[in-house]
Amino acid sequence: TPPPMRSYAILLLNNAFVDILSAVASILGIARLPFLRDGPSQVYVFLGTCSHIGRWFCHMCQTIHIFCVCHSTVILLHSFCFRLYILRDRTVNVTIPSERVTLFICVALYGPTICMMYLFYASFEYPPTALMTALHFDQYPTTWVFERARHYFVIAISCVVSVSPAPMVIIFFVRRRLISEISKMVS
Repeated sequence: TPPPMRSYAILLLNNAFVDILSAVASILGIARLPFLRDGPSQVYVFLGTCSHIGRWFCHMCQTIHIFCVCHSTVILLHSFCFRLYILRDRTVNVTIPSERVTLFICVALYGPTICMMYLFYASFEYPPTALMTALHFDQYPTTWVFERARHYFVIAISCVVSVSPAPMVIIFFVRRRLISEISKMVS
């Protein structure tokens, strides 16, 4: 990679890592969410190849997939902001952030995601065998939200619901500004 592009290469590598991790976790941890009238609102019935390893692994795959998809939007926003920072108005003397600064920002962005992953993973437990047998899910690994940790689940799911759309809206405006800056350069 040419030296002026190394910082941006770090962003691309980070994006590729998160997307590949998400895809692998999705393939391994395929889950079904059946509706239960009585009991918890979230029951995960795992159908993927993770079931050969264990339900803890299945739930970890599901957790990684959900939060990597959200984290991917944050990385995309970081990428757009990076490009806008580099291409902004020519009257401002802009230096490309060093590889160390770019790497630090990328690593720092993982902090909130990892915290939410922990809350989501910790909010589930293994459901009673008798209930899963009655529902004909006894042959599959299953997890569900239990009452004591429902607040963990609500916090983590609220993050999922807000983190993906919010960066996408911001990206829309950053992208418009980026296109405007590029058009100024061309004309």
